[in-house]
Amino acid sequence: MHKVLNSGSALQAWALYVKIESLGYDCRIIDYQYPNTYHSLRKILEKNSISKKIKLLFCRLKYFILYRSKKQKEHFKSFWKENWKETRYYSTREAILNDPPIFDVYVTGSDQVWNPKYTKGDSIFMCGFIKGKKKISYASSFAQNKIPDELKNHYRDFLKEYSTIGVRESYGIKLVNELIGKKAEVVCDPTLLLEKSDYLRLAKKSSISISEPYLLAYILDYAYNPFPKIQEVINKIACEKKLKVIYLHANSVDNYHLGCSITSAGPCEFLNLFLNSSFIVTSSFHGTAFALNFEKPFYTIVPSNIDMDNRIISLLKLVNATERSITTKQDLNKWKDEEIDYSVITPLLNRYRSDSITFLRKALSEDYEL
Repeated sequence: MHKVLNSGSALQAWALYVKIESLGYDCRIIDYQYPNTYHSLRKILEKNSISKKIKLLFCRLKYFILYRSKKQKEHFKSFWKENWKETRYYSTREAILNDPPIFDVYVTGSDQVWNPKYTKGDSIFMCGFIKGKKKISYASSFAQNKIPDELKNHYRDFLKEYSTIGVRESYGIKLVNELIGKKAEVVCDPTLLLEKSDYLRLAKKSSISISEPYLLAYILDYAYNPFPKIQEVINKIACEKKLKVIYLHANSVDNYHLGCSITSAGPCEFLNLFLNSSFIVTSSFHGTAFALNFEKPFYTIVPSNIDMDNRIISLLKLVNATERSITTKQDLNKWKDEEIDYSVITPLLNRYRSDSITFLRKALSEDYEL
């Protein structure tokens, strides 16, 4: 999932690549197309009503026609080309199964590579294309707290081939144990393996520059709907702090507010906008991760039903920053903005990073098994 038009996806792949190379390994990203015909066919076969499918198709067409820009695609293509080395291109499952790339060690991770909602049980994301080689997982995310019954045996067959499993969220430990009776360990998202200084050279390549102070609104709504709560928070913070609001990308088709919007940003522009913001309001996991890593004042809107998607809460708990979350049903009448205390958060984040790097170094070694 390294080549979807999402800065978080691109940057987590780059960060893990950079960190593995820094540990002394020659690294390649397996250039497997996602989504491909396998995922598309299984999506069509899912039990959705005709009206729901039509509505979904309309929203996607509206999104791509109105909000995706040619310039954004160019930025992403440049980033992919300039910042990592890849294997040959695999456009289908059959292509990689028939001619798999040969390495000494295979690393799965991170992002939502084990989320059945998106991978549809595609075993390529569990290194199912190769046998008899060392496989490790670094910060792989299920992005939910249960696996559909019809996919449980499928997950068991492939997960048991891993010598070491690192997951991104705490509920991943429970899922791995339930599926294969194996111990897993929570490690940080790859973007957090690197520090703020590591991102500066990429941010300097940005084609976007904003001189006045601004609140950055980075809103994703594919996992849950953060509206209207996120707009209430944006309005309140922007008014109190007298900040211009910059909306990054048009990820919410029906609720997106035009005006001060940026739809052409690639990964470098994304980093630049986060680094230079005065405040951040987001509903994104990676938006939260970069706000923490760059020590920015922020709030993250999370679902009121934590079982829907608790990736963000899992991260905030680890750095003692759960007060920076606001639920979609929270009453803001008595709520007020509090100053964020990075004297507490940053040492915890640094320890989390250090422990995760130790895990990765050990997992890559020849004889280590968790």
